[in-house]
Amino acid sequence: MSDIENGGVDNEWKYLIYRLGGELYGSPLLSIKEVLKVSKIKPVPYTVPHYRGIISLRGNIIGVVDLRIKFGLDPQEGRYGSSVLIVENEQIIIGALVDDVDSVVSLSRDNVDLNPAIETKIDPRFFIGVAKLNDDLVNLIDIAGTLSNEDLKLLSRTRGVL
Repeated sequence: MSDIENGGVDNEWKYLIYRLGGELYGSPLLSIKEVLKVSKIKPVPYTVPHYRGIISLRGNIIGVVDLRIKFGLDPQEGRYGSSVLIVENEQIIIGALVDDVDSVVSLSRDNVDLNPAIETKIDPRFFIGVAKLNDDLVNLIDIAGTLSNEDLKLLSRTRGVL
C-alpha cells in the first residue's frame, strides 16, 4: 500500500470498526463507501439465508447480506442490524448488515498480526488478520471478498428487482 493510499503514513492503515455478535470486526476504510441506518430491506424470496434482500440507494438497487448469518453467528433481535455498510469492489456494490458501527481507527503495522494461528470459516484470502486495539482484539476482514461466487451471482441477479 502506498503512502498516498494510507493518507501519507506508510506504517498505518485506516479501518472502519464495527460489531457483530458482541465482537469487534474491522474492514479497510477505503472499501467502505458509506454507512447507512437501516430503514427497510425488501426481502427477495428463495435466496440463501444470509441474503436479507435489497434496498434502494439513490435510485440504485443494492443487495444486502447479513454478516452475522454469513459468519455462522446467532441471529439477534432488538437493535440488531442497525447499520448497513455499503461496500464496493471491482465486481459489485453490496450492503453488509452489521450490529453497530464503532469507529474509524488508524492501525499501526506493529498492532496487526497478518498471520494469526486461528481457524475461521472466512476464506483465508479475505481474512486480513487480527489487530490489537486498546484492550480488544479485532478481526480484520475484506467484506466483499468473503462473498462466494454463488453470492455474487445472486446479488447480480437481484439488481433491478424492487
